[in-house]
Amino acid sequence: MSVDVTPTGQVQEFVAVLQRRRWQIILPALFVLTFGAAFAVVVPKKYVVETRIELTETRNPLDYIGKNPQDGSTLREATNVQEHVVNYERIKTIVSTELIEYWPEYERADRATQYEILRKVMENVSVTPVVKSKSIGSTFVDIDYKDIDGDRAVAFLERVNTYWFEEIRAQSEADLATERDVLAEAEHDARVEYKNANDDWGKLCRQMGHNPAIAPDSRDRGSGAAVDFIYEALKEYQRKQQDNEVSLLNARSELKSHQDALAVEPDTVRQVQLQEGANFTEQIAAAEQAIEGIEAELARMTPRAKAYERNTKRIELIQKRIAGLREREKEATQVDVIVPNENKELLRGQVREKAAAVAMFENERELLKSKIDEFQEKADGRSNDYLLLQALWSERTEAVENLAAATRELRMKESAILLNKETAASGLRVTMAPTKPDAPSEPSVVLLVAFSLFAGLALGMAIALVSEYARNSYRTVTDLAAVLTVPVLGAITVIVTEREARRALLRRAVVGVSSVVILASVASMVYVWSDEDMQGMLPVSVLQAIESFRLKLM
Repeated sequence: MSVDVTPTGQVQEFVAVLQRRRWQIILPALFVLTFGAAFAVVVPKKYVVETRIELTETRNPLDYIGKNPQDGSTLREATNVQEHVVNYERIKTIVSTELIEYWPEYERADRATQYEILRKVMENVSVTPVVKSKSIGSTFVDIDYKDIDGDRAVAFLERVNTYWFEEIRAQSEADLATERDVLAEAEHDARVEYKNANDDWGKLCRQMGHNPAIAPDSRDRGSGAAVDFIYEALKEYQRKQQDNEVSLLNARSELKSHQDALAVEPDTVRQVQLQEGANFTEQIAAAEQAIEGIEAELARMTPRAKAYERNTKRIELIQKRIAGLREREKEATQVDVIVPNENKELLRGQVREKAAAVAMFENERELLKSKIDEFQEKADGRSNDYLLLQALWSERTEAVENLAAATRELRMKESAILLNKETAASGLRVTMAPTKPDAPSEPSVVLLVAFSLFAGLALGMAIALVSEYARNSYRTVTDLAAVLTVPVLGAITVIVTEREARRALLRRAVVGVSSVVILASVASMVYVWSDEDMQGMLPVSVLQAIESFRLKLM
């Protein structure tokens, strides 16, 4: 009879392994939990102290258009506020001199340790600019500092604010003074450049007999005389030519419209005379007369005019009214009479008038063209004389603009210096003073202990599973039956001798006792250290080691 080799489920096998190797799980979990709890007790508990600074925009009152916010001392700090606040030299001054009573370890430490203390302080400072909803208004900056001593954190942030404010004032005054000196030199160079350009301009104007107060191509408004008649006349003829082209185009368009209307207009029209019934002859005649009056107005308009479209619609309405009256006359006895079309003759007259206007504009165009050619030839002969004059005028104008811009910037910078002296301190305002919290904020002891427990269990399970599945052998009858082609008839369990059993028991006892001793030692040491009255019971070397460890975690 063969042995039952039916494989068990993977979950059942996994549970069996965990039960069989439970002490390999429990011991690592206890060690990690104990050391984690000790770490949670020993690790420095930090107070998070916060303060908020308002950076008020100080603007240059003389810059009414741009408002030039960059001249304000506070706005200079807003761009790189992290680098301005977390400043190594400033923090070193605060720690080593201003607040040395809060850092006694700094005074007795060597240079490398002092640098490490300052680096830890800088890492615990966090600067966060508050995002503004708009591009205007004050800028707020939140400064957070973490420290195991809440009073020290409050004092540190207060000194940081004071030093920052004082440094902003001094640095802004130095920067603005340097910028003012640069602008003063630029203003002097612009003034010299303007004087040279103005002298060259005046000299050439005297040689050409030109009025130095006006541009070469402008008009002397004092005398009313053209600076150069040739150029003025050429410009006038060119302007008239443009007007002529527009008028000619409109006249041709109107002529074409009248010719098309004349082509479709019949020579005769049919009139209806009523012998009986209602007679609307007078009303129809009045309406047709109104149409003729409107058409006469249309003849004086261009098709693109707004009144032209409006009058056309009026004609259509009157024609519909005439058609209605004639329909009503048909109810009586009617007699059709063929008469000459008066509109035909009226359109002929309008076509003749427009044709004469087109001819007049064409003659005017030829005359203007000949005048423009004549004065263009004369202007070409004087171009070289005025090229140099125009160049000197441009140089002089540019020099005037440069001098005005340099003078304006210099005045703005001088006013910015005065503004900085008045507003450097008021531009920075503490809106939330640093205050010591009631309890440390981080790290959380509960979270550290919980994490240690889960990490210990995970580590123990990992050790148990690796120990079980890393062996290069068949662990169960099922594993052996899976690779053999013959049935398994029986299985021999592990034979443990009495001597081997005593050794295993002794090994477990040693491991258990040593684990209890280690864990109890760690727990008691942490307990004694946590009580300030009992800390004297610990050796000095242990206290120094713990403090060195805590210093690295700060």
